[in-house]
Amino acid sequence: TEAALKFAYSQNYENSRSIFYISTGLAKQGKTIEATALLKEIPRCYESEYDDFTNAILESVFELIKNGNNKEAIEYARNIGSEMQKSSILRSISAELAMQDNYSEAKTVMIESLAFARGISNDWQKGSVLKDIAVEMCKQGQLEESLVIARGISVDWQKSITLKKDRKSTRLNSSHTD
Repeated sequence: TEAALKFAYSQNYENSRSIFYISTGLAKQGKTIEATALLKEIPRCYESEYDDFTNAILESVFELIKNGNNKEAIEYARNIGSEMQKSSILRSISAELAMQDNYSEAKTVMIESLAFARGISNDWQKGSVLKDIAVEMCKQGQLEESLVIARGISVDWQKSITLKKDRKSTRLNSSHTD
């Protein structure tokens, strides 16, 4: 680990990418304290590699959840610098917990995801994240809360898409309970 970190710090361009891959490796080994400490070292400007960064974090988070380390997975997600990524990853954690029939914890994590989403200043990014949260909440049976979120999206086309997806998810949920 130490040699990998030394190498990562010596590389200017790939510095942050190397650090978050090391961080995800540490998380998979259950070393969440070290992993989250590394996440804090990634400069925000390098988090623009959004998809790579998010996928690497999700891989670690799902590994932690699979091993029953839900609290560590949530803490790991909380230490990401970007509000958008925090919110998206916490939403994914909530979805995974719901699939494991852990609805109480899924709801708590979703509320936290929503709080981070509301802190996003860019309307387009906020709408994108809120759309995903509203759809997932609907899938988890939280229809009223989902509709409130969807109606509060300020970008009209995102609001429209979300409300259509909510309707579709509601029909799917109804057909499973009949």
